[in-house]
Amino acid sequence: MGELGTIAAIVIVLLLLSVRMAQEYQRAVIFRLGRLKGHRGPGLYLLMPLVERQVTVDIRTITQQLDTQETLSSDGVAVKVNAVLWYRAADPERTVVAVENWKNAVKQAAETGMRDTIGQSELDGLLRDRLSVNARLLEVLRNAVQRWGVEVEAVELKDLDIPEQMQRAIAREAEAIREKRARIIKAEGE
Repeated sequence: MGELGTIAAIVIVLLLLSVRMAQEYQRAVIFRLGRLKGHRGPGLYLLMPLVERQVTVDIRTITQQLDTQETLSSDGVAVKVNAVLWYRAADPERTVVAVENWKNAVKQAAETGMRDTIGQSELDGLLRDRLSVNARLLEVLRNAVQRWGVEVEAVELKDLDIPEQMQRAIAREAEAIREKRARIIKAEGE
């Protein structure tokens, strides 16, 4: 009876160790003897001890501020720009298998894409039409990260800093345009 009790206790312990739970916002990607077997969750599921291993992926939207990048616009003006990125793991299995550190990889792709997008835009376009720059950046990012099972929901340029002498030049240009309009209106009035 002692051996049977020991075996029963081992079976009960193994059964208790095999019960796992994933939250509503988590998916457990399962590997059996090193091979991908799919994902489980949310809720309770069984994991065979010593045979299966899990990697838990959070599928909620992640908001990340990108580091400030200094780059040149297409017309040769040095600008400092940063952005905010919203993304999530759309396919947990691909996210775990395709890239080692998927959050860092998305951040690096976003920073690189931001530099490329700024480099293809003129300063006037960056200052006046930020929506189209955001749309181009979003398209670049979606193409870069879709193979990792990641979905980029949005990206927005936050701050755009230009050199002080360029700010003065833009202010002088705006002042000249206003003065031109005033002279035209005055001339028409006379």
